[in-house]
Amino acid sequence: MTASTNLQMGLIYGCAVEDIITGLAIICRGWKPVYFSPHKSTFLGVAPTTLDQSLIQDKRWSEGLFQILLSKYCPSLYGYGKVSSLWFLPFAYVFVAKNAYSILETVSCGETFKTLWNFERMWMMRSATSYLFAFIDNLIMLFGLSETTFVITAKVADEDVLKRYQHEIIEFGSSSLMFTIMSTLAPLNLFSSVGGIKKVIFDIEFRAAAGLIPHVILCGVTVMLHVPVYEALFVRNDEGQIPSSVMFKSIIVASLACLMPYLLYN
Repeated sequence: MTASTNLQMGLIYGCAVEDIITGLAIICRGWKPVYFSPHKSTFLGVAPTTLDQSLIQDKRWSEGLFQILLSKYCPSLYGYGKVSSLWFLPFAYVFVAKNAYSILETVSCGETFKTLWNFERMWMMRSATSYLFAFIDNLIMLFGLSETTFVITAKVADEDVLKRYQHEIIEFGSSSLMFTIMSTLAPLNLFSSVGGIKKVIFDIEFRAAAGLIPHVILCGVTVMLHVPVYEALFVRNDEGQIPSSVMFKSIIVASLACLMPYLLYN
C-alpha cells in the first residue's frame, strides 16, 4: 500500500485508521514490534496549537460518537444501569479509575496543576461548541440533508502562537461562531453569579439562601474555568485575544439575556 493511499484513507476515515495502516505498513517493511519504555517519549504526535483548530478536531471526533448514540446500538439502551443496581458499580469503577489514571499520568509526566485545570476548561468549552455542532451535523445527516465531511485541522503554528502554546496560554484569535457562543456564555455566567450572590446576601432569608449555596458555588467554579475567556475578551492585547467584533456581539447578547426576565415580568 503506497503512502498516498495511506494518506487518502486517513483523510476519509480519520487518524485512527491512518495510524493502523501506517503501523501495518511499517511491520510489512521488516520492522519488528518490541516493548520499549524509555524515560523520554520517543515518538510524539502533532496536535493543534490553537483553540479554534482544537475545537474543530473535537467536533470531528464527536460526530462519530453521536453517530453511535443515534444508532440502534445506542449505549444508553444497551448499557443502561440504575444507581441502585449492582451493575452500576463497574461503570462507576471505570469512570473513577479512568480519571484517577489520567491525573496520575499527567503528574508523572511532569505536568503542572495548571495543565489539569486547563483539561477541565477544555471539557467545558467543548460541551458548548464542538459537541453542539457535531450533534447538529449528525441530525442534518440523519435527515439526509448533508453528507459526512472530513475537516482537516492545521498542525503548523507560527512562532508567536507556539510560544503562547508552550506557556499554556489558550490561543483564541478567531471570529469563529464557536468563539461567539463561548464568549457569550462566559459573561452570562459571570452576570448570573454576581446576581446570585447578591440575592443570597441581600434579598433572601438565611434558611432559603442555604439551599442556593451549592448553586452559587457551582457558578463560581464555572466563572473560574472561564478566566482565560475573560482575559481574552478584556485584558489581552496579543494576536491570541478574542476579536473586538466577537466581544461586542457577545456582550450585547449576554446583556439582553440578563435583562429578558425584567422586561417580561415588569
